[in-house]
Amino acid sequence: MKIKVCSKCGSRRLALVQLSSERETYPNSDFIDNTIAVKYLCGDCSNIDEALVFNSEEELKRFLKMINGR
Repeated sequence: MKIKVCSKCGSRRLALVQLSSERETYPNSDFIDNTIAVKYLCGDCSNIDEALVFNSEEELKRFLKMINGR
């Protein structure tokens, strides 16, 4: 089971946010102009970033201990 959480606070309350690329950054590339950056908005801390993915509850618990300093 894959568990996606916020990289800052560890919350599971994530909403998918799609950000289109900036055309002026890559003026000569049609491929890059059409790409979309996929990020997640955290419902608890409002962080917008990539999600961390854990394979088990135990991995998630170790991460939460690490960020909470316990």
